[in-house]
Amino acid sequence: MTFPVSRRMMPSMVLFWTLLVACGVLTVACGALAVGELGQPWGGFSLNVYGTVGSGGATGLLYFDAIRAVNGTPVQSAHHFRTLLRRASPGELLTYEVRRGQQQFTATLPVQTITWRCLTSEFGIPLLTALGQLCMGAIVFLLRPTTRRSRVFLGFCLAWFGLFITAFDFSSTYVFPQVFLFCWFMTSALFLHLALVFPEERRILGRHPAVQGLLYLPSLMLWGLDELSFHHMLAPWLGKTLVQVHAIYWGATLLVLLVILTHTAWRATSPVAQCRAKTVLLGFAAGFLVPVGGQIAAMVFRLTLPLVWVWPLTLLLPLSLAYAMLRYNLFDVGVIVRRTLTYGVLTSMVIAVYVVVVWLSNKLLRDVVVAQSPSVPLLFSLVVLFGLNPLRERFQQGLDRLFFRTRYDYRHTIEALSRDLTTVLDLDEIVGRIVHTVMSALGVSRVALYLENGRGTYEPLAVVGEAAERLASLRPHRDNPVVALVARQRDGVSRYDLEADPGLVQIAPQAPMAFEHLGVSLAFPLMFKEDVMGLLALGSKQSGAIFTEGDLDLLRTLTNQSAIALANARAYRALEDANAALRAALYKVEVLEQIKTHLGKFVPASVRQLVERDPTAPALEKREEDVTVVFLDIAGYTSLSETLAQAQVNYIVERYFSSFLDDIYANRGDINETAGDGLMILFQGDDACAHACAAVRTALAIRAKTQQINAELAGTYAPVTVNMGINSGTAAVGSTRFESTTGTRWTFTASGPVTNLAARLSAAATGGTIYVGPETARRLREAFCLRDVGRRAFKNVREPVVVYEVLAHRAMPELVQA
Repeated sequence: MTFPVSRRMMPSMVLFWTLLVACGVLTVACGALAVGELGQPWGGFSLNVYGTVGSGGATGLLYFDAIRAVNGTPVQSAHHFRTLLRRASPGELLTYEVRRGQQQFTATLPVQTITWRCLTSEFGIPLLTALGQLCMGAIVFLLRPTTRRSRVFLGFCLAWFGLFITAFDFSSTYVFPQVFLFCWFMTSALFLHLALVFPEERRILGRHPAVQGLLYLPSLMLWGLDELSFHHMLAPWLGKTLVQVHAIYWGATLLVLLVILTHTAWRATSPVAQCRAKTVLLGFAAGFLVPVGGQIAAMVFRLTLPLVWVWPLTLLLPLSLAYAMLRYNLFDVGVIVRRTLTYGVLTSMVIAVYVVVVWLSNKLLRDVVVAQSPSVPLLFSLVVLFGLNPLRERFQQGLDRLFFRTRYDYRHTIEALSRDLTTVLDLDEIVGRIVHTVMSALGVSRVALYLENGRGTYEPLAVVGEAAERLASLRPHRDNPVVALVARQRDGVSRYDLEADPGLVQIAPQAPMAFEHLGVSLAFPLMFKEDVMGLLALGSKQSGAIFTEGDLDLLRTLTNQSAIALANARAYRALEDANAALRAALYKVEVLEQIKTHLGKFVPASVRQLVERDPTAPALEKREEDVTVVFLDIAGYTSLSETLAQAQVNYIVERYFSSFLDDIYANRGDINETAGDGLMILFQGDDACAHACAAVRTALAIRAKTQQINAELAGTYAPVTVNMGINSGTAAVGSTRFESTTGTRWTFTASGPVTNLAARLSAAATGGTIYVGPETARRLREAFCLRDVGRRAFKNVREPVVVYEVLAHRAMPELVQA
């Protein structure tokens, strides 16, 4: 068993080992002094350093009887009395002048010899009691060196050790009387100090730490006055009075301790705290009430009592503490004591069995000395090797059932859960297995597992046991006192930890109420990458037992492994959700692509380009641009629609207009608007002359296509004539929005005088002619053959304009002649 020592604990540990070495030196010195008294003359009664009787034994002398003279020789001090006694021979009768209060009398007593029997009762029994107190204090301090309880309990044990170890010297050799007196006066203060920290610290210490120092003031004052009286600086009678006053105060402090322990036993909030307090109360009451009460009665009422045989009862306190450690995990050392007890008993059993086997073999096989045979140790070692582990497991199970009421196999539980977690990726299934494993292994009333949802709130994923609906309705936040406390401690925290350690309450004052609100007894963090990803909340054990260190070890291992599995499962679920979202997004993209394909048929190419260039904020607002606008119209469309069926009309329009598309797109034109019998086509570009020429080329190609289709449909349908008007210039190109109470309608077009003149030219054209405005004619230069048809006035055009008819491309003069 090792005890890690941090830099902060180093001064305490140095002081502890220094005190322990001093106790060892004191034990050796007192032992040597006691052994040196063997065979020495003894008066049959003990005389303390004050020169008064401490224990009269069978001599009839009482407490505080003062020996004034021996055989007429005045006794000046206790040391002088010892010198006079050493000069006497065993069996010699000595006459003592005794003063008892206001009376004086003589007593004739034979000189006795200190024997081993006498030394055993006067020094041996106190020695064993002292060592028992010292060992218990040292063990408790080593196990929990940082807690106030452990330090105070160590001081308590050291005081009683000093009291017992120097008790014989105080009434015989007089080497360490000051140690005895100091320890005795300090025991009353330590009774009070223990009442405030044991088995749980009282809250007053957290609010007023200076109270601890005040507890020692009465004892220190009484000790200081007694020292002055001892050194004859005060009246001699005052020393006796101070001793009696302290004896009464001593008993009062013990009663205060017992009352506070009783209050804790009956008013503690948790059953475990009540059981701990009752066990410790029993230890103090049974161990100290009779010895201390008897000693006080002997000192106050001057009685002769066999107290040397009563003081060993104080060892009942270490025994009660040992039981509390085993049964209720007092000082949280249950696992260490369990293992020590298990292996200690097994070792004793193995040694006993070996001795019995050798003894029986020697008895049965008289001619063979079995113990000297080299094969016997080897065979016995093999038996121990194969039989010790099963025996240890059975013994440990029996010990657990007796003290802890636990039956689970730690290793089997972890292996089973680990095996399950490595084969499962479903988050809900993993959570379910964790809570059911904890429920069945620890036998708790309820278990809830919460996971952080990414927004600082812990959502319940699985709740089993009592009050499951209530636990499932809770959503503790990251700033919840219980969550914050376990995150700070990075370990499990129970309600009893808050009762036992006021320091935790100072860190999180609202934690007790938060535990009460949650309705759980133990909260354990699920740590992953330094973060509390979840919380495992447990109710109390159904057996009423406390969570032992073994339980906490199991939960630590379980939560560490579970945190990794839960993180993987949550990542897997997030990946599945992301895949599902991606599949949904891909499906939406496919649908949008289909919609785009269908809508693209109804949207001008220029608009599609603007939207594709910047889908989030397309530049659709009106802006001034240089364009060439082409209007074309099918002559006689009204008569066609009246004489032909609608399906035939649609066929004719689609047949002609479809044939026009290739030439329109080849010359970078964009169909901006359509009507039943006409089209509006825009041509744009950086070169004004280029897009004007492209528009005229398109118009000539459309006229040629019209003539070709007329020839193909001859005899089936009447020929179609397409008239066109073209104009160039600056127009307002962009979106136009129409809003009403029923909705909003958007159009994208070119508007202004340029567009208006192109439409008027198309309406004025007849017989399949192509009219262009003066600006377009100017831009065409010598690329096309044009004919001036004169000035014409048009509706909504301010002045008449010169109109030109496009005859043909300069490279095709035959068309002009035709």
